[in-house]
Amino acid sequence: MIQKTLTFHLRRDPFEKAQIDANVYHDWFLDRPYVIVPMQQIAGRFFETLAEYPPSQSPGSFNLDKIQQQIENAASGK
Repeated sequence: MIQKTLTFHLRRDPFEKAQIDANVYHDWFLDRPYVIVPMQQIAGRFFETLAEYPPSQSPGSFNLDKIQQQIENAASGK
């Protein structure tokens, strides 16, 4: 279960191990509690726009029955 967003500086920590290896990883959040509410508001506004612009295609399906049907259709020339 994810409890909060994890923040990584990918140029300084390309393997995203700061959360595990660094003793002061959480200091940024502790030093800047005033940033959390505005960040939540910005994220909330962004998520509201997702309803206005629905996905342009359906998500990929990994249903083996559907794949088998496609293979059979291709083999029979349908």
